[in-house]
Amino acid sequence: MTIPGVGLYSALMIKAEIGDIARFPDADHLCSYAGLVPSERSSGGRMRRGGITREGSRWLR
Repeated sequence: MTIPGVGLYSALMIKAEIGDIARFPDADHLCSYAGLVPSERSSGGRMRRGGITREGSRWLR
């Protein structure tokens, strides 16, 4: 709840969706679990990044 814009209800929802935080080795893995990382397509040495992947829980995202 120390994050601006996150109240009691939001904090409880985040906690319920994540579960045990220790299962994520770092913040990058948590962001990937939540679907907040950009998509990436690569072919022939070229790499293109798109919008967020939207994988995972919509409540957490």
